Amino acid sequence: MKQYQAHWESPSETQIMWIELLFSILSLIMLSFYLNDEEHPEYEGTSQSLYELYRLRTAQCFMMGDITKCAPHTIETMIYNCMAEWARNGDSETRVWIVVGLLVRVALQMGYHRDPSQYPEISIFQGEVRRNVWCFVQGLDILTSFLVGLPSTIRTIDSDTLAPRNLHDWELTENMTALPESRSLEDETPVCYMLAKRKIISVAGDIISLIGSLNQHSYDEVLDLDDKMAQAYKELSAHLKMDTPERLLNEIPYLVNRRIQLEFLYNQNVCVLHRKFLIRGRTDARFSRSYQRCMESALHLLDHQQYLYAETKIKGSTKPRHWYRVTHTSHEFILAAMIICLDIRYRKLEEQSSRRLDYDESEQAKIWKSLEFTCNIWKEEKHSSPEAAKVYQVLSQVLSTHAMEENLGFVQGQMVQETSRQLPLFPQING
Repeated sequence: MKQYQAHWESPSETQIMWIELLFSILSLIMLSFYLNDEEHPEYEGTSQSLYELYRLRTAQCFMMGDITKCAPHTIETMIYNCMAEWARNGDSETRVWIVVGLLVRVALQMGYHRDPSQYPEISIFQGEVRRNVWCFVQGLDILTSFLVGLPSTIRTIDSDTLAPRNLHDWELTENMTALPESRSLEDETPVCYMLAKRKIISVAGDIISLIGSLNQHSYDEVLDLDDKMAQAYKELSAHLKMDTPERLLNEIPYLVNRRIQLEFLYNQNVCVLHRKFLIRGRTDARFSRSYQRCMESALHLLDHQQYLYAETKIKGSTKPRHWYRVTHTSHEFILAAMIICLDIRYRKLEEQSSRRLDYDESEQAKIWKSLEFTCNIWKEEKHSSPEAAKVYQVLSQVLSTHAMEENLGFVQGQMVQETSRQLPLFPQING
């Protein structure tokens, strides 16, 4: 607020990057109003046009300034622009990945990858601010790289910046001479979610490196990463773990969103890590863990899809809320559905070759129920995009084939029963 007041006291002396930061914040606010259908009365019907205006002013400031000069507020402005790009183009993850790549390079040029404690000219306060910014940039880099299936820009060995401490904003002052001790992650602070997400994203970065490597990797490396991911999930604070859908209805919306994001990210990574060994895990005990983990996470993802879909129905709108990236039509739910379909396909092949394995009937019933529900969701969305139509076509074909086989089995069973009624219990012996 001091900087804001100083700007209006002497607008001609304000740096162009600060003005750009202000416009980027305003554009993000207006975009959130528009995407979430939560316009304030004074902005009703104008939030989209105001967003476009502030977006234009931000771009003009970019043209007037120079991001290579490492001026103050450059990184913060670029972060807001990345988030606006992501929110506006939720389905264009490659575009966002390219924008984030530029952000990372500017952050490296400005030295955010080195811990501020090594530079006496950086104050204690500014040093902690830089750690928070770098933590966020790292998360964006790994997350967008994971979503497009391409290598991340930042490697672990490129940075020695420490993780920020779990502190409240009021504990940080510009004139402070020492940082307070970090609070427990159970304490809800403005950065606790980012720190919890950082642990999962860090393992996700290792998963990207492993599956994207041109070199062969051992199955032990996969199991090691699976252990790390499971540990990161286990260490989540209680207030960041998912609860039953009934109890979620009474929770604060932003807290529910955080839980969904973490659950979604965790299960998505598990599926990607073990997908390569899914089929082998069906018949080979050495890879059974991959089969179990992959199937469990796929079913959890479909459960999340059902919850998000039900939430839109409860709120009376089926408009995808791309502001939070995860919606009931997110591409990542396709991965979960295809994993289930792949398992069903190989189960049918095993039955046809008389190599039928033992199945838990209740578990199979749960799988078919989840697949039927997600098929109905994609049925409603099939006109929204060609991809949604393809997903619905595949799922409906799998379900219809299963229904035909079940009906055929029922009819054959009825015929056997009728025949057995007509035959005598014991054969009659003449003579």
